[in-house]
Amino acid sequence: MQKEAIHQLIVKLTLNKNWLNDPMIVNQVKCLGDQLSCTRRSPINYNQIQGINVYYLDGSKKMYPSLKSCCEGEKLFKGTIQKYILSDSPIADGRYFRVIR
Repeated sequence: MQKEAIHQLIVKLTLNKNWLNDPMIVNQVKCLGDQLSCTRRSPINYNQIQGINVYYLDGSKKMYPSLKSCCEGEKLFKGTIQKYILSDSPIADGRYFRVIR
């Protein structure tokens, strides 16, 4: 089932204000929610990576062994780097971050 179809089914099932009182609807919504969570992009376990490559506009790259060392070396917050790794897009100055698995 596609993500949008699952979402629409959940919306239809929860239209009634008392849907929480019906165990059958609650169970269906829980099962659909589990299916929806499986379609989302899984988070990266930063404890099991080989490193992070940073690609620059001039074509050069630098490899960091961990997320922490990447944050310190690039002078960015951890959340910022994680956001750009998951979105696979460059930051404003053109740097790309890629995980080595």
